[in-house]
This record gives sequence, C-alpha cells and structure tokens, in this order.
Amino acid sequence: GKIAAPTTRNADFLCGLGGVVYQQYAPPALARLNSAHQSCRSGSHDNHIILLFHRCNLCAQRDNVSKNILAKCSVFANHRIMTDLTHSDPCLIHAYRQWQAPLEQGSALYNASKMAQAIIALTDATRISASFHPLFHYLESGLNTELAEIYAANNQWQEACTAYERAVFLHHDNTTAIAGKTNAETKQPNTAERYRTIGLSIKLRPENYQLNGIYALRKQARTASPLESITLYQQAIAECEATHLRYHQLAALPWLMRAQCFAAQGEDALARNDIRHGMDLDRANTDLLQLSVSLAA
Repeated sequence: GKIAAPTTRNADFLCGLGGVVYQQYAPPALARLNSAHQSCRSGSHDNHIILLFHRCNLCAQRDNVSKNILAKCSVFANHRIMTDLTHSDPCLIHAYRQWQAPLEQGSALYNASKMAQAIIALTDATRISASFHPLFHYLESGLNTELAEIYAANNQWQEACTAYERAVFLHHDNTTAIAGKTNAETKQPNTAERYRTIGLSIKLRPENYQLNGIYALRKQARTASPLESITLYQQAIAECEATHLRYHQLAALPWLMRAQCFAAQGEDALARNDIRHGMDLDRANTDLLQLSVSLAA
C-alpha cells in the first residue's frame, strides 16, 4: 500500500540562506543573497563552504514555537542564553557546543564592561555558528532526496516529485534531486548520481548519533522495508526542520550580544547591522526588537 507524503510546508519556511559582510567585524561570507528565481551553485574555497541559497527565513513558523523553545534559559544581564537542550536533537547540541564558549566569554566580558574584548569573542561566536548553517540545508535536502527515491521505487510519483522539489528548494545545486524530479514527472526511475553533498553535514553528527535523533532515524530507514523507511524519513525530516529552527534561535544570540556591545560604544551603525543579522535568524527575539527600538529613538 501507499503511504501519504508529508503535508505541504509553508513556502516561506526557508526563503534562503544569506549574510551581509560588515566591515572588519564580519565572519567569512558563507552565503550570498539571491533573488527567488536565480540559479545557485556551491563549492569549496580555502576550506570555507561558499553557498548560494535564498535567504533563510523561519519567521512564518517561529512565532508559534518560540515561547516553548525559550522557556528555560538563564540570564546574563540582558542576554538570554539557552541552557536546557535536553529535548533537542543531538546534532544541535553538538553544533551549539562549538560556539558556546566564545558566546559565554563575550557575555562575561560585556558584563565586565570590556567591550572591545567582548566584540572579539562574539565575532568568533558568529563565525563558528554561521559555519553550521549550510549543513542543515545539506542534511534536510539529502533526507528529502533519499525519501523521494523510495517513493519513486514504490511508483508513488507525485510524492516523489514533491520530495525532490523540496530537496532542490533547500539546496539549489542538488543535481540528483533536479534530475529525479524531471524523471518522476514522466514516471521514470532516477539514474542520476547519488546526492553526495549530504556527506558534508557529517560535521553535525555527534559521536553517539546511533542512539537517537535525525541521524539514528536515517540509519534505521536505510535498512528498513520501503514502507517503514518512508515513515522513518518523514520523522527525520520533521526533526530536522525543528532542529534548524532551534539553530536559528541560538545563532541569533551572538549577533544580539555584539549589537549591544557596539551600542554601548556608541557605534550605532554597526549595532544596527548586527540587529539585522540577528533578526534574519530570529524575528521573535524580543531583546533584538527592544534594542532596535532604542537605537531608533
């Protein structure tokens, strides 16, 4: 029998991945801003991943879940630092730990009124956190591609087309999904090379990934029966979307803190730039909103 495809998601869930370079304080550019219909390509250069995606915008879904996600946090002056990641996917915990130290160091320096030193630490936190963003795109695009291939093998062509389309939306240079969608529209099997870019997301994978979470579900799905695999992939994709959302909220924090440092030094233009970065990640962050209002006063 057939298993229904996941419900259609909000078209604005991922409007792209983007960043703007700001003077000497910006991290290495990991993405460029594209129009909605411009083609994109990715590659590596000097060990930095260079991507072209739409700007990533989770605001359509963020408002409904922000209060639950940020319910448990500790306070460093005006900074909200999430400390309870108990129910988060292991890959998010693993990623957050990579920039947690400079984030907390920057917060402590801010509270000690050592703004210049705080800016240095927080710049490091923004750079490290930004390096994880494309990996969530690669992972979810790969999961949708693998799900689509199972649908196609089961002659569920419409479901396959939907999953392939989602995969391309997440990573525009996913040639496997591009070819797969074309073939699925004519009910032909996909003969394109396997999507290999998902392997780049291994940086997200914690040591105990076999126990639970996105990677554990994917591992189970790859050895399960076709119908069981579809269910497992759907669960993994849903968890990946929720984890990407939580990533956005965590990644907004160093931008908020650095904006506060700039504002404290009277560098309002740099503060506004960082607020814009933070708001691109988490428009429900009330501290960013309040700081923006105070600078506009």
